[in-house]
Amino acid sequence: MKNTYYTIVELIKTSLTAKGFKVVTYGNTIDIDLDRQTIYPYAHVIPSTANMESQVTNIDFEVIGCDLVDFSKAEVTNDYLGNTNIQDVHQDILARLQSFYKVMDATEYVFSNASFDSFTERFKNVLAGWTLSFTVEIQNLDDGRC
Repeated sequence: MKNTYYTIVELIKTSLTAKGFKVVTYGNTIDIDLDRQTIYPYAHVIPSTANMESQVTNIDFEVIGCDLVDFSKAEVTNDYLGNTNIQDVHQDILARLQSFYKVMDATEYVFSNASFDSFTERFKNVLAGWTLSFTVEIQNLDDGRC
């Protein structure tokens, strides 16, 4: 199998789906569909930068994994935990993305520089999750293609 950008992107999508993300999309952050209610947990893949060296091209990706935050109508009895499931969402999405990364790192490709940044955003829905940033090393082919 050739080391191509298309192969890496498809591998990312397939692996995220296997880790329980119901919908996986690709592109700019403006392409993220935040209005739909039935697609969570949701992952969005964003290619970032590419750096070419003589033998390899390193491509940076971001994967945004998120889920809806639920609010309890019960009285807040714990100021630290509040009345949401935000800790559950952060735990679940982080575990999914860590598992995804371990699967990817076990492939024939070189994955490196993994970092996770948590977020909570208020759009039409309140979403929480993690952004995973990582680098994939792809061997350059003789004709200059990746």
